[in-house]
Amino acid sequence: MAKKKRVVRNVNWFVDAHYKLKMKRDALLDKVNDVKADITKIEAEALHKFGKEGIEGAKGRVATGYVEERDHVRVSDRRALDAYVKRTGHMELFQNRVSAEAYRELLAQRKKPAGVEIYTSVNFRTRKR
Repeated sequence: MAKKKRVVRNVNWFVDAHYKLKMKRDALLDKVNDVKADITKIEAEALHKFGKEGIEGAKGRVATGYVEERDHVRVSDRRALDAYVKRTGHMELFQNRVSAEAYRELLAQRKKPAGVEIYTSVNFRTRKR
């Protein structure tokens, strides 16, 4: 059995290969964004048509479409919400997230919040020359 010859590539090859792949990705993303815009337009037209005809669903040759209503929760009065949580103890209304910006500001003031840690990700990047 013949051994495969090992290809040794220099650093410049990786830089160029990475950049070329990013350009390929960006071209594909442009196409995806065009399709997303078309989808948004069709959705708006379909919702208008369904409302005009007073229907909630319809069947096409290859798909079924329907109108879906979904409730989304947002904070309209933070002070009132904080007071409610403090009064009732319903802490489950909050999510466990920490602001990276606020954390860094505290570290700059030599204050380290308890129970918080930071991790660092390392990525390879390229840009056009």
